[in-house]
Amino acid sequence: MKVDFFSNWQNEPFSRLDGNPSIHRPQKMLEGWGEADGFEARVGIRNLIDASLLDLLAHYRRAVCRITWRGTNFRGLSGDNSGTGFLVGPNLLLTNNHVLHSAEAATLAKLDFEYERTTEQLLRLEDPAEGPRSELRLAPERLFITSSATDGLDYTFVRLAADAPHGYGFIPMSRGSFTGRPFEPVFLIHHPNGDYKQASVDDTEILNVDVGLLLYAADTETGSSGAPVLTRQGKLCALHHASCDRQQMDLRHAARERQLQDGGDYRVANEGIMISAIANDLERRLGGGGADHTAIREVLTHFRDIDTLVGPYGVRGRLTTVESGYASAGVDTVVRAINATGQDLDIAVWNMEWLHALRHDQATLRRIATVFADMTQDIWIMDSISPESTRQMLASLREQFGQSYECVFAEDEIHPAQPGTAIVYNRETVEVERLVWPDEVAKLWRLRAQQDMALQNLSGPIFPSFPACFRVTALQRSEPASIRLLPLFIGEKINAALRRAVAARVIDRIIEIFGEIVDISEDWLVFGDTNTPLRQSRLLALQDLGFRPIISFDRERGGVTYLVGQRRVLSHLYVPKGMEAVGDDGEYITTVDCAFDGKFIDSLTGTSPFGIRVALLEPAMLSDMDRAERYVRHYSAPHLIAQGDAVAEDWEWHGLGRQGFVTRNRDGLVRVVEQTNAALNAPGDQQLTLLDLVTLIFCEGNFDDGPPSEGGVMPLPQRLSLWLGDAAPAHDARLTALENVALYARYLGQLKNRAARRTGWGSLYRDLFRADGIAGHPARQAALLAGVVQGCFLAENYPSGREPDIAALLDGYRTDQTLQQILRGSGYVHDATGMLQTRQAHIEAAIAAERELSR
Repeated sequence: MKVDFFSNWQNEPFSRLDGNPSIHRPQKMLEGWGEADGFEARVGIRNLIDASLLDLLAHYRRAVCRITWRGTNFRGLSGDNSGTGFLVGPNLLLTNNHVLHSAEAATLAKLDFEYERTTEQLLRLEDPAEGPRSELRLAPERLFITSSATDGLDYTFVRLAADAPHGYGFIPMSRGSFTGRPFEPVFLIHHPNGDYKQASVDDTEILNVDVGLLLYAADTETGSSGAPVLTRQGKLCALHHASCDRQQMDLRHAARERQLQDGGDYRVANEGIMISAIANDLERRLGGGGADHTAIREVLTHFRDIDTLVGPYGVRGRLTTVESGYASAGVDTVVRAINATGQDLDIAVWNMEWLHALRHDQATLRRIATVFADMTQDIWIMDSISPESTRQMLASLREQFGQSYECVFAEDEIHPAQPGTAIVYNRETVEVERLVWPDEVAKLWRLRAQQDMALQNLSGPIFPSFPACFRVTALQRSEPASIRLLPLFIGEKINAALRRAVAARVIDRIIEIFGEIVDISEDWLVFGDTNTPLRQSRLLALQDLGFRPIISFDRERGGVTYLVGQRRVLSHLYVPKGMEAVGDDGEYITTVDCAFDGKFIDSLTGTSPFGIRVALLEPAMLSDMDRAERYVRHYSAPHLIAQGDAVAEDWEWHGLGRQGFVTRNRDGLVRVVEQTNAALNAPGDQQLTLLDLVTLIFCEGNFDDGPPSEGGVMPLPQRLSLWLGDAAPAHDARLTALENVALYARYLGQLKNRAARRTGWGSLYRDLFRADGIAGHPARQAALLAGVVQGCFLAENYPSGREPDIAALLDGYRTDQTLQQILRGSGYVHDATGMLQTRQAHIEAAIAAERELSR
């Protein structure tokens, strides 16, 4: 039975990653794993394999069988059918869907694991005797999972009806996506045309690699479908599913590699489904409906290793949509899940105290970099590591695997060799900002046992590493999603029990003052070696503040406390097996069999890392939550606005016009700007100015229509809660003019300081206002803010659908060009219309009006 290729194989390796921000340089990653696995890149032809591979292939061949059955195949044709299958676990068979497409076909199938030449027959060139030597049957009623050959990934798992003989063994499944590179050999064990078992070992090279798919040269026939594809390390990397002869390749796949490494030709090109893609597809299916979840979970326990493309948690929790195209919906869906990095935050913690004695050992630093590449985390919280060691490790990661990570330390004034806490992060997937604690909280975090508290049995700081606070913003999303991150380490020093008890009391005090001086609207994640759950009294105190605490901990490694705030972004938490949950009935926490270990971690002598996945609510889900919240609150306005003496109960605005409105309500506008800036507390935040607000009032204000809820005064964005939190009202809520303008001002303050999304230029929109020639220039900032609100930086406002040249636009603002000049020739939707001229006039009038107000 023949099936078509899933890919057109017209592009470079891993072209379908399509700018996946988790893997910065896929080709470099391929090369890096070749070196990490012990196979250095060589110039010229390599015709040698390790002798031990022969032993592995001989052993694995016992797990391969011929599958035969008579009946109606997946195309609806009746007759005899044959293919290849192999064991991937005790009594668990893997083959193609187009070999066994249904439970009925599996019931009819016969398996023969011993249809092959014996060594004696090989020496005498005799064919095997006809007829099965050892016939086994299948029990699909016990386990049967399949994915369509036409709109899926063409795989089938099915349970054997009886135990297979012990000598058959099985071929372990590895998740790795970077297990082979172009020109490296692969090996197949199969039953071509239903004939006796054979192996493809000559002129078998990888021709191309893509997400989920492998293209390779090898002699195969129809009955080869369902064969294992093995690397030169003996790792199972793919499931063979389709072949194409040379003439078809020339017509349909002209851009593929046309010659083998030695310059020779090949007769047949083949496509295999990578084992990592099958694992990802199974994990994706766990998130949907269906009655086969128990069977899927059982099959997933047979996969080993970590897929570098997605990390220890795979694609769990990621939502996907399907688009049509050359590739099947199954491959498309898996690729979309792999590329959906903005749907979650993968965060790991690692105590690096053991590294201090090895900080100059380059081999150790390279092994740490290998762990980083293998785990593919968005954020690493590293405790007891020096700035010097951190930078050396990041340099090794960049040099070996092409991954460029950034780091921010808990404290600036630290000696290069002094251990501390470092946040290492993928700058393409997240933005990390260190925030400033209020003085009262910072003093508590810095308490010293003897000098400050006069304790007799403890010395040094209560918290050995200063617990800095960070804002983490997930990029690659249509709307921003941020959490506060608090790394908290107590350490295992002398009198650890006493230190933990004292630290707990300090934390109690911090919680007591938390709500008074710390922003509690965002979600908080407390992560570190705090491996005991919070006391009940502490939980109640956090609940009284408005948080919902979610706790999971491991008494050996550490724990996580997630505080769901008013601006909730959490959908779900995925934690490693062995972590205990407190007060959760499965609504938020799922335990996953993905230990943070393996050969790369085992090669290191220190403590092991562990991590979690924070699955984030999608904008569409947040929108429905907003609607539900508004319904429950009956569209009542929240108490987001602190009205002071300088602000009247409401403002006059009907019929005043722009100039009249800002003149009549000048004191109120100043007060609103002050309140907005009081809520900005991150280092480097750009203050909202009166000129900013006046400019937007002139550009966007409406003073002729009905009340604010019907379009008057300032037009609030429809998704206001994404900027101001769940407490924000609907954009069309019934508000006073004061409330309307105050909310709009807070929205503008967020526009200037939030990293809503990452681009090749930088983080929008925050970095725009911090750019040279913009920061410190109020008039330019005001004009730029008006441009952001107008949508000048949104791809959908340009015919190409691509983001504009941000650097060019910014140059226009920093050189004080008019709006018409800035956007001329850019393709902006309103370019060459009167709208730009009118808006420029509003900006200039606003600047003049603000000068009058400031006199």
